[in-house]
Amino acid sequence: MAPFVKVDEDLSEEVAGVFAAAGYDAATVRDQGWGGLLDDELWLRIQPERRWLVTADKGFGDVRKYVPHTHEGIIILRADEENRRTYLRLASKVVGSIRLEDFAGALIEDTARDPHSQLNLRSHSSRFLESFEVLALIFCPSSISNLEFRISN
Repeated sequence: MAPFVKVDEDLSEEVAGVFAAAGYDAATVRDQGWGGLLDDELWLRIQPERRWLVTADKGFGDVRKYVPHTHEGIIILRADEENRRTYLRLASKVVGSIRLEDFAGALIEDTARDPHSQLNLRSHSSRFLESFEVLALIFCPSSISNLEFRISN
């Protein structure tokens, strides 16, 4: 079964459509009437649903607060130019590049800054090393070890 995703209010509903077209069960924060919630409250409401969060909010990239593998997963779409077309392209790249079920609990950042536009994955698991040619940056804040993977299309 494909993972469930929740698209944050900072992204258009068309982003949810990109995930739905790829076979994911996609819902939006707006559809549930959760628009305007503070990040902490939104996070608490999403957790029982066991959904990946798809957002443009960089705050969800803090691995000290949103520790990999303590949640279903987070996808951050980071665009230099915040417009519908760019976010749709970034979302399409995510669903066309990886299967979310293979990266449960990870933090994935998709950025349009790099002309090669790589996906960055943070996880405290090294099981992905066998599947991809990766560049890894290992750092250890407190007791967990995080890896940053660069996955090329």
